[in-house]
Amino acid sequence: MASAAAAAQSAAGAAGAPGKRLVNDVCVDMLLLEASSYLLGRRGKPGEAEDLEAENFRELHHSAIARLESLGWDVGCRLTERLCQTKLLSGEPLEAVKFICKDFWTEVFRKQIDKLQTDHRGTFVLRELNFKWLAKYAPDKSRTDRNLAWFTLQFACGLVRGAMATLNQPATVKADFWDEKTDRSLLPAVSFTIRLKQA
Repeated sequence: MASAAAAAQSAAGAAGAPGKRLVNDVCVDMLLLEASSYLLGRRGKPGEAEDLEAENFRELHHSAIARLESLGWDVGCRLTERLCQTKLLSGEPLEAVKFICKDFWTEVFRKQIDKLQTDHRGTFVLRELNFKWLAKYAPDKSRTDRNLAWFTLQFACGLVRGAMATLNQPATVKADFWDEKTDRSLLPAVSFTIRLKQA
């Protein structure tokens, strides 16, 4: 999986400026899909997941989630180190999050985040109305598609968490595409909630 992290890192830095190495968006989509499928199926053969006891199945999911998030964290750290070589930041949490929303997001997705909200007490909500990596998943698709979308988000959460860690702002990052008020999916819209860890 180390090569997957390296490929994802180079994919994350695939903005269209001259002199940069580019990775086709379809390749990134396929890499994330295959990483999710591999990590979900690594303990058994195809079809065996249905035979696993519920506890083992949950354990498998938690293991896959942790691994995807870890891969994202590694890529986020490395990409942020590269981006910060030419940028001086003050070390304030809000400035770090603005860096994520503008510079980091533009480097990864070729656009800035759509909306940033904060409670000024260490919680930030980043809203992406059309998250590129989930554009292929419609809100009314099958449960399997929603699960794959959710696993893809774990990599993205790791990206953001790794970037925040590199900016000396350790945080937890959660993503959601489910509207609890209407009990329906908002795909491809996604909210990322960043909560700073208290020292």
